[in-house]
Amino acid sequence: FFALTDHNRYFPGGEIDETYAGVKMGLSRVYGEEVHAPGSVVHIVHVGGKSSVADLYVHDREGYEAAIAEYMTRVPAHVPEAFRLRYACCMWVTDRIHEAGGLAIFAHPYWMPGGSRMVNVTTDYAKLLLQSGMFDAYELVGGMGQEGINRSIALWADLRVEGLRISVVGSSDVHGLEKA
Repeated sequence: FFALTDHNRYFPGGEIDETYAGVKMGLSRVYGEEVHAPGSVVHIVHVGGKSSVADLYVHDREGYEAAIAEYMTRVPAHVPEAFRLRYACCMWVTDRIHEAGGLAIFAHPYWMPGGSRMVNVTTDYAKLLLQSGMFDAYELVGGMGQEGINRSIALWADLRVEGLRISVVGSSDVHGLEKA
């Protein structure tokens, strides 16, 4: 299967269904979205769910913020103070994805926004999230450039040695198109 996702948009890719209606491709497209919740640097890909998670905070920001305040009380004690809010946001998002019947994929932690040399998720935080059990899969490759992919594979290999078992996926992450 594949999902064509975009930040905070649940239904991109419907045009694919129309264009290829009746064509046997050997792949099924499932609905999805890339959830980038307020207060979090983590991008979480939601695939296969019956409804949007992003719509919940896009259309009811106050309700989202109240829910996050409640989730802050549930963050495990071992989570460092610097990560607690972001961790609560991830807990909320993955819970909503699972309630919608979808899979929660931890996406491209070593993406370097805007060509910077800084990654959007530090190794310590990525390790904490991967060990949390809240994610169904890890985007091992894609969306990060070669340096990020190398770091991602190294992190995953180290965590596997420590006993982590999580499904991995790959992606092709397009952030813009130029006319040829």
